[in-house]
Amino acid sequence: MTYEQFIEQVKWEVEDIARESFDDVRTVVRTVTKNNNVRRKTISIFKEGQLATPTIYLRDYYLNYKKGRSIENIGREIFMIYSEGTKRFTFDVNQFSDFSKVKDKIYYKLVNYEMNRQALKTMPHFKFLDMAIVFFVSIMGNEKEQGTIAIQNAYVEKWGISKEELRRTAITNTWKEYPPEIKKMEDIISEIVLGQVTSEDDDEDGLISEEISYGEFSIDNVRQMIKEEVDKMRAQAEMDMYVLTNTSRNFGAACITYPGVLKEFAREHNSDFYIIPSSVHEVILILGEQMSVEEMNLMVEEVNEREVDSIDVLSNHVYQYKRELEEIIY
Repeated sequence: MTYEQFIEQVKWEVEDIARESFDDVRTVVRTVTKNNNVRRKTISIFKEGQLATPTIYLRDYYLNYKKGRSIENIGREIFMIYSEGTKRFTFDVNQFSDFSKVKDKIYYKLVNYEMNRQALKTMPHFKFLDMAIVFFVSIMGNEKEQGTIAIQNAYVEKWGISKEELRRTAITNTWKEYPPEIKKMEDIISEIVLGQVTSEDDDEDGLISEEISYGEFSIDNVRQMIKEEVDKMRAQAEMDMYVLTNTSRNFGAACITYPGVLKEFAREHNSDFYIIPSSVHEVILILGEQMSVEEMNLMVEEVNEREVDSIDVLSNHVYQYKRELEEIIY
């Protein structure tokens, strides 16, 4: 089955499932242009009178389908995401034209300038090195989820504000709601692996972990083994690598624009450092000159090509923070 045929099948499946719960409902498939001019197919479900609804991307579901997942199973998951997502909308789109109603939900992020040159023609933005600061309205109440609306020039005109006022508003909200976080790479890996083993949400009463086992090992044994492996990784590391992001780990690369963050890191370590733009969500800080710039640029290009979703690519080269200059160079 081709991708287009798959999309058509899913569209009708989702609509049939939705009609089990609602009388007047329709599904809409669209092609949306995302960050870095990446185009993706999406599906949305609309009840009568509904103006805002989750946008659900279909590419990964097609990959699941090719691995054997059924259309019905995919359709039911899409409907579940829709149902849960609409409960978490904290923003009334009818109030979007009133700046006083949206100003507390305006934030900013960093994107690649060249890859978004066309889109930036219609978006308020500020140049930052060879990147751009752009603005968005968050429409989800959960900081771990990012339902967003990209702010266009037309919105700013309708609100009757200047680009500078938009910038000040976004800075206030972003720095307050998404403070920076710097952790060693090994610690981040440990958190991710441990998070896959168990999560606090699944163990609110502290009871489940007593019953879980992994083969012949208890969950406590697994945790200890992970800790030991991370300690080995730390001891064998050829370079000191730190991850800079924000507390939500969404659009955390913007933390390099926060005042004093890079300066304080350089002061603490008494060193210049390189900034590897691993994605729009985080950057990696490498102390000293443990690799050549050419080697790091090659690494960034390879990782972007093989590992990073094209939507999330921030830059194809490294930056360097100079302690004496107190600035980023590239």
